[in-house]
Amino acid sequence: MTDELYLTFLTGIFLTAALFYVVLFFGFSRKAAFLFFALFCISYAGKIVFNSSLDFMDFGLTGGREDGARAISYFLGGVALIGFLLYEFEVASRAKWLLLFILVASVIYWGKLLSYSLVFMPVGMTITVYAWYRQKEGSVLAFVGLLGLGVFNYLDHGQHLVFLGFFMGVLFFIVCMTLSVGRQVAQQFQLRQEATMRSSLLENQLLKKSIQPHFILNSLASLQELIDQQPASASQFVDSLAAEFRLLTSVVGRSLIPIEEELRLCKAHLEIMEFRKNARFHLEVDGITGDEKVPPALFHTLIENGLTHGYGEKRMGRFSLRKESINKGYRYVLFNDSETNVKLEAKAGSGTGYKYIEARLVENYGDQWAIQAGPVVGGWEVKISIFNSQT
Repeated sequence: MTDELYLTFLTGIFLTAALFYVVLFFGFSRKAAFLFFALFCISYAGKIVFNSSLDFMDFGLTGGREDGARAISYFLGGVALIGFLLYEFEVASRAKWLLLFILVASVIYWGKLLSYSLVFMPVGMTITVYAWYRQKEGSVLAFVGLLGLGVFNYLDHGQHLVFLGFFMGVLFFIVCMTLSVGRQVAQQFQLRQEATMRSSLLENQLLKKSIQPHFILNSLASLQELIDQQPASASQFVDSLAAEFRLLTSVVGRSLIPIEEELRLCKAHLEIMEFRKNARFHLEVDGITGDEKVPPALFHTLIENGLTHGYGEKRMGRFSLRKESINKGYRYVLFNDSETNVKLEAKAGSGTGYKYIEARLVENYGDQWAIQAGPVVGGWEVKISIFNSQT
């Protein structure tokens, strides 16, 4: 293979890798790390192209065309490399500012030609070692990839033993990180598939639970009592019961539903339990715009748990659902003024209801969510946080 064909082959690989990471960003997960890695690949594809067409290019950074092209490619590739590692391994914001200071200081100190051996390699290795220490997924492959990049670079520029060794090192690093990212994508896909299956099974269990014989018998007993004592209320009870069954049936098989449907389902259940417990319950909503979509029966399940375990002799109950912005996402907070928080605390995180909620969250949001439940002043509160999402 001639030098020209070899360089063309490497350029094609770098551009293909860049396209792959752009597709990952838009089609799978909008991680900033993917865009930085795409820029990393593009910068070195550009370096090959620039070095092949220097007759009309003079960047003036070091007084020569070749040095100018090399300086730009080193700088873009180095910045993209550091950006990729920072976002891939979720380095704390303070560490990002510290590393940015190191980069700026390096530019000022060395001025013209930025070298991997002097600036970006030590910083990159520091990030990967830190990520390795924190047991971050993919940190070992990143360390091996950077080590290989440094070795190839040394054998090329330091010892002149490997022809185009620097580009071979870049290719080695790209292969290592693509293996790492590919494994993470495969794991995420498998988790989502398993979560979809689990949520479907749990959804059927919940629907069966909602219409199981003892629920129907209890409802009919309440209906008979209403017919004898409050005939007007009996008709309303039947309407509420039918509405809940109809709404539950309509959400079967759907991954996300408009929040308005979810709220109607919650209110229908509260109306039923008002008749069943001879009590008054109401639901307050704050911060909901109306265009949100949520997993079906998400809040319905939490409200059902709250009614079952949180209200004994109490004949008045208040539920409140609010949406609030958080860093890189938003949070739903569901509160109820229950009286038996000890029982609720024992149930939190266990049972079919909570397993259903977790499966639905994994199915729709992967690992970009968190749930917290516990007693607060005046009642019980559940927080569901969704990250890296706009809805």
